Amino acid sequence: MPKVDALRGRSGLTQAIGTTLSILGFGLLVALVVGGVQSGRFTFPGGDVTNFLTAGARLRDGQPPYVGSWDGVGTVYFAPPWIVVFGAAGLLPSWVLTGALIALDVVGLRYLTGSWRAFGWASLCPLTAFQLISGNPNFAVVAAILAAARGRQDLLVWAALAKLGPAIAVDVRRWRPVLISLLVAVALTLPWPGLWLDWIRFLISATPNPGWPVIVPLILRIPFIVLLLATRRRELQALAAALAIPGFYIVTAWATIILILRLLGMARSGRLGR
Repeated sequence: MPKVDALRGRSGLTQAIGTTLSILGFGLLVALVVGGVQSGRFTFPGGDVTNFLTAGARLRDGQPPYVGSWDGVGTVYFAPPWIVVFGAAGLLPSWVLTGALIALDVVGLRYLTGSWRAFGWASLCPLTAFQLISGNPNFAVVAAILAAARGRQDLLVWAALAKLGPAIAVDVRRWRPVLISLLVAVALTLPWPGLWLDWIRFLISATPNPGWPVIVPLILRIPFIVLLLATRRRELQALAAALAIPGFYIVTAWATIILILRLLGMARSGRLGR
């Protein structure tokens, strides 16, 4: 059966190429991280984690945590429950929060890609190394959006409290885990009830273009977000939630591209539907 043998040979070659590319991706990831640390381009804690720890320290010291502008040290746009978490984490060595956030993003990218093999493919893009080492959990946030599209809603609350946009992926038919997760988050802030108003005021006063290269301004993304939500398809609503993240930077765009590729694969296999 020459045709069957040819197909098997072609499949084996494809598998070998895919595995090789994945190994190369992991090698590139390690090389970029090690090289970045040695050259001083990657620092511990990084800029984002420094901001998180500074905002948490302000909370512990009784100072307003929501101050500054996008490029100011200690400026954080995350919701109050995250500030409380950062305040508690600040009681430990800084590498603990850095390591926890990097690990969270590694888990998020693994979930987004669907396999360690695909994780390696994603690592062929240098943006993956930059994102993982940053400590800003963009992969984890987009992974929570994918999890919501697959039926798990509780993680979406924490993603929305970090980046706002994921909130539109909430399925009101599965409100119980969302409510429980939200109540837990709110309970953390009970000693500081004024934080919520401070946060809202801070968001309202924030400039619509926060500076660092935003790929597409939110105002231009809104029509596409509305169209995607109107389809009422879970995979397209997940994409809308990613596009609704206000600070749609280059790393956010890369995480969204990975999400799109995963959603396309899942749609073809029939694992996502209306």
